[in-house]
Amino acid sequence: MFSQINNDKDLSRSDEEREEGACNIYIGMFLAILSGAIFTANNFVLVHFKLSPVDATLIRGCIHCCILGSVYRRRIWCEKLNVVILQGLLGALELTTALYCVTLMPVPDALTIIFTSPLPTFILAVLLMGEKPSAVKIVAMTSLLFGVVMVCKPSFIFTNQQVDKHVNPQIYLGITLAILSSIFTGFTNVIASFTKEVNNGVIVFWVAMSALILSSGLEFVVPGCKILTLHGSQYTNTQWCVLFGLALSGLAAYKSMVKSLQMISPTLVATLRSLEIVLAFSAQSCFDMAPPDPISSTGAFLVCLGITMSGVATWLAARPRRTGYQQI
Repeated sequence: MFSQINNDKDLSRSDEEREEGACNIYIGMFLAILSGAIFTANNFVLVHFKLSPVDATLIRGCIHCCILGSVYRRRIWCEKLNVVILQGLLGALELTTALYCVTLMPVPDALTIIFTSPLPTFILAVLLMGEKPSAVKIVAMTSLLFGVVMVCKPSFIFTNQQVDKHVNPQIYLGITLAILSSIFTGFTNVIASFTKEVNNGVIVFWVAMSALILSSGLEFVVPGCKILTLHGSQYTNTQWCVLFGLALSGLAAYKSMVKSLQMISPTLVATLRSLEIVLAFSAQSCFDMAPPDPISSTGAFLVCLGITMSGVATWLAARPRRTGYQQI
């Protein structure tokens, strides 16, 4: 009798744990999608108001450090501090290069390249974590690679008719920065698996601190910066309000992204955030009142397909193996 009661308790406990796990997955998925939507909107706002990405990073770093530093105080000196600071530095590099590249090239194209992060994540996971490559993942990474090629349109592959002859040379710098952002994201995703027990607000604090230090140096190197070069008066009151608004919304977006990385698979996070590409192409098409470029759109589709296949492959590898009657 007592054993039956204990078994019932174990079953109820396992059901509760299963329900809690499913709830965490749904919350993590929602946070990943939310962060992607906010980041997309921020990119368009940054370009529309003609703001310096380094200035935006500087203001964001200041506000995030003040808010999070006052909230967490001594807790910022957490366990695995070296790993957390490294994750913060990579996150700052990812943020800075991502913000800068969208000001040098069309936002949808930039986001398409940035969201190929599952490719460097996969390569790093194989090299550093011993992950075994499956056939589905190899096909997915190939799709990502072809997608990037179609977005970048290198002249040695595409003809002159397929490539705009009047392309601004800054676009090539934007492409380089977008690729670097994707690589930095891959490193961040891999390192995130070692800091799951660290509070996500603490991680965001170190990202903000790294971004503040990095942007303070770039203010005197990158042209167009106005704040530390004492030309901040050239910004209108509206632009200053937008800078602070981007900082606050960026805090919400980054905390959502870090929390989702702690709750669900990094590959699944990247898969869900690939919806940001579709949103960006749709928004750009509405702003231009014209259909998007077919070659870039095809490349974006291949990137989304590759990200989705990568997520499916990760889910298949992580699901529990069942034998016998349990397969039914």
